[in-house]
Amino acid sequence: NESINQDPEHVIIAKYWVALPGPSVSISILSTVLANKNASLSMAAEAYCKSGMATSDALVSCYKTKYIYNQLRPITYIQANFNSTWKPLLATPPFPDYTSAHSVQTGAAARVLADIFGDNTTFTDNSINDLGYTPRTFTKFSDYANEVGLSRIYGGIHVRSSDFIGLEWGNAVGMHVSALRFKRN
Repeated sequence: NESINQDPEHVIIAKYWVALPGPSVSISILSTVLANKNASLSMAAEAYCKSGMATSDALVSCYKTKYIYNQLRPITYIQANFNSTWKPLLATPPFPDYTSAHSVQTGAAARVLADIFGDNTTFTDNSINDLGYTPRTFTKFSDYANEVGLSRIYGGIHVRSSDFIGLEWGNAVGMHVSALRFKRN
């Protein structure tokens, strides 16, 4: 956050994951993993379908939750109670804090991808190289989801519960989608 000294890596992570909408990054990562594994057309079709369903269902549930609980964003609370000039590192979205949409949708996508390929899958996200960012490499889908969630805390736009519960919620949505069985010819 601008008003405190922050770990430079946290600033990089916050800015990296705000550069593009979350679902597009999850699809880009899925495309990379499918190419790395020389996946069959049927595996790719199922993976895209499940990933899309999981992120969509996760985001619908997330925004419903936001307007049920209507939790204040950090900027509103901090400025009202501690420091009227405090500003977060990232621009604050114009909707409630709880739960983190990035955390919920990434948690759902990561769960589906882990169920298809195994959580211990190494991949590199190159989706925003053309924006001047250094690619991020992960050895687990769960590590990817955790970093995306933390990025919102590092950016000062979510409280921890919005991230952690968002990841759990997304994971639960992903488990339900992973349980779907597709008919193969």
